[in-house]
Amino acid sequence: MAYEYINVDFHCEFSRVVYFKYDKYIEEKSDDKASGSFTFLYSEINTLSEQIDRQKEGEEYQSLIIEVMPSYAINSSYIELVFGDVLVEAIESTAFELMLASSDFEVPIYIENE
Repeated sequence: MAYEYINVDFHCEFSRVVYFKYDKYIEEKSDDKASGSFTFLYSEINTLSEQIDRQKEGEEYQSLIIEVMPSYAINSSYIELVFGDVLVEAIESTAFELMLASSDFEVPIYIENE
């Protein structure tokens, strides 16, 4: 049986955000910014060590760098944040759970070592 790749949308909610930076590149292919949609390209987890080290002692923080392609842009943009907590939920949670349970799919998931 053949399977095709599909995108799975997620809702991510960050709290205790202590650092946020959005590097937007100016080259645009359209003046229509109304859609506000982005395509995820790449991310790095816990690589903003300098920003994490500046936070309150005794509290744990994580960092995320996300490279995105805005729908109206030619070049990608970067989002950087340092946060204390995150909640990630699949929009189609039943479909995502079926993908996780199936041996037909390899789903790369970051699991923090405890």
